[in-house]
Amino acid sequence: MTHDDTAPHHDHAAHPLEQATRHMEAGELPEARTLLHDQIVRVPWAVSARVLLARVSARQGRHDECLRIWREAAALCPSSPVVQEGLRDAVFRRYYGDETADLSTYEDLDKLIQELESAKIVPDPDMSAVVTDAPAEDDLDVASETLARIYENQNYFDEAAQVYDKLARQHPERREAFEAKAASLRRGDREGPAEPE
Repeated sequence: MTHDDTAPHHDHAAHPLEQATRHMEAGELPEARTLLHDQIVRVPWAVSARVLLARVSARQGRHDECLRIWREAAALCPSSPVVQEGLRDAVFRRYYGDETADLSTYEDLDKLIQELESAKIVPDPDMSAVVTDAPAEDDLDVASETLARIYENQNYFDEAAQVYDKLARQHPERREAFEAKAASLRRGDREGPAEPE
């Protein structure tokens, strides 16, 4: 993701993770913490928000909280190298006082998101203890290109096609591209048409 530094930034239109990242880069950790906490309340399975919140907690010296958040992220996405490294560093900082552990490897948000998108999500058998209520019906109808690509990368082609069908209904201006992608996945054409723009 590139930003034109001469263009005005409209925080009210930016995604909460982008806003939080800007606050973190500016050293405005309380503002970042609030945005990330609110995002987790809205989307309880938000691994990226937890990763960033754990980093905010670490920078604020809240090691117990940092470790708790990394553990939550690990419960949601245990095979992510980003989460595994963050959890390891949090344990060292919490129990061994290792202030030299370097978390800057994944400071670039684009690289973090790419890493999380490529991670294979393996359900944790103890996850039922984390989720207390069934999601509202509206929450079950989540569709994004990222979710479709995750399903596709994990060879869940029918699920990916269903997500592209939902996207076609949600975005009429891109309907044809989404429908073509869904159709190619159903035909078994795994390369299919180019990603919808």
